[in-house]
Amino acid sequence: MCARRDHASGPPVHGRSCQHGRRRQDGDGKMRKSKLSLMTTCFAWVLSPKTRKAGQFLTPISPSAGAHPLGDPDSIQIDTPAEPPPVLSRIRGSRCRDAKPRNKLAAPGVQDGRWRAYAMTPAAMRLTVRTLAAIAVVLLANVVGLASYTYFGFYNVAATEQDWDLVRWSLETIRNNSIERHAGHNVSLDRSLDDPEMIRTGGLHYKEEGCVYCHGGPGISRAEFAKNMQPEPPDLKKAAATLDDAELYWIMQNGIKMTGMPAFGPTHNQEELWAMVAFTRRLPEMSQSEYEKITEVSEGGGHQQAGGEDHAPATFRK
Repeated sequence: MCARRDHASGPPVHGRSCQHGRRRQDGDGKMRKSKLSLMTTCFAWVLSPKTRKAGQFLTPISPSAGAHPLGDPDSIQIDTPAEPPPVLSRIRGSRCRDAKPRNKLAAPGVQDGRWRAYAMTPAAMRLTVRTLAAIAVVLLANVVGLASYTYFGFYNVAATEQDWDLVRWSLETIRNNSIERHAGHNVSLDRSLDDPEMIRTGGLHYKEEGCVYCHGGPGISRAEFAKNMQPEPPDLKKAAATLDDAELYWIMQNGIKMTGMPAFGPTHNQEELWAMVAFTRRLPEMSQSEYEKITEVSEGGGHQQAGGEDHAPATFRK
């Protein structure tokens, strides 16, 4: 038995023959060189833009003494294969293995005119499938729960119950965005909305159609039943400040579902609807005395009801 040293300055190690130790050192060196050569080939193939662009791969070479393949570009041998190059699946430890096509996603071949650089491993495929399945289960559970909650009538639709914040926000968002989308913002009117005759005609319609009961007026509060409506009818002074002329016209013409706001388009002509818009525009600056004067019905005044007598001023008669 003889002593050997693993390193120049290390302690002697006993228990094996010197000849066996030398053989083991030589074998380990050759194995390390082989692994280094294979790793160098794999990394150089992956990192080389020219190789990936042209669909080429590197021929394995052994690193020569004093020169490293990655350090000396001239030592890298590039060949154009007659067959598709192997798909480099992964580098585990110190070896680079060719991926065997297990499914369509992992199969080697041409994709968009270029060689596929990597393949999805079975573990990654299983993880992807499980993730997608979990997302699908969660979405399906939400849909089933919402459908059951709606179908069996768990939500209380009584006007005495306040809506949830989420429900209120959803309804208001749908309403505002729908009005903004469907209203024709490029409408034009030959006459000005500041015309006193238009404002007076709109005020007569506002009073006699019963709008004052839900929306109130200058110096006039809304009716008691309107205070218990859900949603509560808006204050037209604030609505006039947030909506443009086209949106006000669209609301009066078409109404709004599930709010108590009727559609006046089927029973009123275009000029009458614009007169109501002009009156609504005037509301924020209108005093109580002016409102009473405008809505005062004199002899021969009023408006035209559908199928009734003609009470409209001569200005808006058809």
